[in-house]
Amino acid sequence: MSRSAPAYPVETAEIRSGVELTIRRFVKAIAVSASVWATARANYLANAATYKQLTRLSDAELHRRGLSRSTLARDVSGTFGGS
Repeated sequence: MSRSAPAYPVETAEIRSGVELTIRRFVKAIAVSASVWATARANYLANAATYKQLTRLSDAELHRRGLSRSTLARDVSGTFGGS
């Protein structure tokens, strides 16, 4: 049995092109999501490290830096654009 050319080669090429475009968009969406996640994770880790360092300071030293122990977590998360 021999293979014959598709009955509608133009439509087959268009479908293949559409599938390739869909796969490219999917891969790009995954890459963008991974980048967003990595940035958020880096910000979280930076916030956590900064918070840990600042909690070791005295209330007087925090006040000198314009910070308050009661709002420290919120102040630190705002530093790096976190939530």
